[in-house]
Amino acid sequence: MRKKNINISAYRLKYDLYIYSYTLFFALCALVCHFFPSANDAVYAVSSFQFYVPFICSFLLYLLFLLEMPTLLNAAVVVFSFLCVYLIKTNNALIFGDIFPLWAENLIVGFFLVLFVFGLRLLNRVYAVFSTYMLFSCLAMVCLCLAGALPFVLAQMMCLWAGFFAALMQTNFHGNQFDINDGGVVSLSFLLGCVFVFCANELAESAVWILALYPLLELFWSLTRRYVLLKKSARLSDQAIYVSVLSRDFPLETLISNLIKLFVATAALALFQLYSPNVYSILIVAIVLNVWLLSKLYRFDEVKPTFKQINADLSENIKDEVRKARKTLHTKEGKR
Repeated sequence: MRKKNINISAYRLKYDLYIYSYTLFFALCALVCHFFPSANDAVYAVSSFQFYVPFICSFLLYLLFLLEMPTLLNAAVVVFSFLCVYLIKTNNALIFGDIFPLWAENLIVGFFLVLFVFGLRLLNRVYAVFSTYMLFSCLAMVCLCLAGALPFVLAQMMCLWAGFFAALMQTNFHGNQFDINDGGVVSLSFLLGCVFVFCANELAESAVWILALYPLLELFWSLTRRYVLLKKSARLSDQAIYVSVLSRDFPLETLISNLIKLFVATAALALFQLYSPNVYSILIVAIVLNVWLLSKLYRFDEVKPTFKQINADLSENIKDEVRKARKTLHTKEGKR
């Protein structure tokens, strides 16, 4: 289980590797957008203002974390989420069609963006889980770009981001040599959520819903256990499925391999969704698949009876019922 990886009281800007990594990633993305304008074949044109706003907001979230203002940080996540949805999302790209008016749709998308950020924040108890999800989300976005659903400039940016998380996984998988603190996780989660909102402009919203399922399900499970089932814990992340699994001596490598299988299957369903005539059919299949695989993972330590044991139990139950019937008949005949 990961430990707290930053001491704010001893914080030094020149030793903050996240600042350098974030600055480098922002600079590379800006250069890609500047030098490859032909790759920006978006359905709806993205202005420079729309490009810079998510980066500015995500960086401000990290600064609020460094100032040790958790309440203000959570409030800023909510405010920035609704603000970026209003600024990024195009009015012509209606996710829910004519079911809701535009203002209601923006509120719903902003609400899910908030849930997505807080859901990804739960994954930072074990950094390998967070980085694995981020890496495969970036690779899935690259596949969506190659399939023609998203602009190619986004594929270039996601390749940069995938390389960033692959490098972090290499240095962190067998030890916390370089970790990202909770502020960095919130910052990166918010940035990825804004990318998902941008994908809605490209009419790939259903595929994005599928990619965002895992952190949303972890958050829903944790909230349900804590506030509905009233399972007490020091932190909300203690209720997460992967934390519960690891606390029962489940190997980290096996957990990551199972999550990779889940993410690969989810990415495949997201690609199938691009060619589906129905908007939500494969999304429902993806929800069922995620719930089923996560429930199997959560109950890994339950002993599953073999077919031979099931037959033996069934035969024993039948014999017990026959004995009871004979005993009842003998009792009635004795009374007569």
